[in-house]
Amino acid sequence: MKFQEKLKYIRLHYSKINNKRFETLLFEILPRFPNVSCLDFEKNEIQSVRHIVDRIKNDKTCFVSKSLRELGFDANPMMNKVRANDPNEKAALVSFLRTFNTVCHLGVYYVDSYGSDVEHALRINHAGRRIIEGGGHHVGSIPLSLWPTILERAYDKSDDSICASEIPKNATGLYYLLRNGPALVGRPSFGGNGRLVSSSDCNDDDDDTDGNDDDDNDNAKEKAPKKRKLAESKGVLETDNDHDDDNDNDNDRSKENASEKQRKLA
Repeated sequence: MKFQEKLKYIRLHYSKINNKRFETLLFEILPRFPNVSCLDFEKNEIQSVRHIVDRIKNDKTCFVSKSLRELGFDANPMMNKVRANDPNEKAALVSFLRTFNTVCHLGVYYVDSYGSDVEHALRINHAGRRIIEGGGHHVGSIPLSLWPTILERAYDKSDDSICASEIPKNATGLYYLLRNGPALVGRPSFGGNGRLVSSSDCNDDDDDTDGNDDDDNDNAKEKAPKKRKLAESKGVLETDNDHDDDNDNDNDRSKENASEKQRKLA
């Protein structure tokens, strides 16, 4: 695998990244690294994302990363404006998150830093907004049998999604998927027939009619991992390996802290 494909995390703190340099990194450098999931620009000089939104509106050929999950904006003037409830900057950020609909974390510690509208945008991005509104997958291309897995993950992972501090689980993203996706009702606009989706609709290969519940349960257990792998292969769900690098970094930091404490005690 090439270096460009291996790189997942770019950290540039105290690097005097201003609006122009941020734009260059986002549209000219990032396309060379298709698997980068985090750009950390903490403690820089980014004043606003409005110029990014304007460029995307005026240039439909702009590259928009669909692997990016986190943009670290903390301790930038732009994020300070959001915390101060600047209506223009918050509107620009919400528009930015609508386009970069895989981004669900802005590098802040407390969820209160966002405000309700930005928090809502981040939560639905985390749940899977790209599935509904585009960005590599059309909602009708995803088998209905995968939707229970998508919905379950949207809620189960909602407590570690949009900020660094611990937060309780939140159903905002789940409700968004239920309101806008075809999980509950086979909607005509998505090629459905307008009636409630039954388990037989979701599993085309469930042809057993002998009423044997044990066999059905065994079949369901066997199919669950296959459904998850299918969802991951389509890019609908992140694989568990997506967070391995972050976990390794956390473990390294913990070891360093423990060693430092031991040296002080000695």
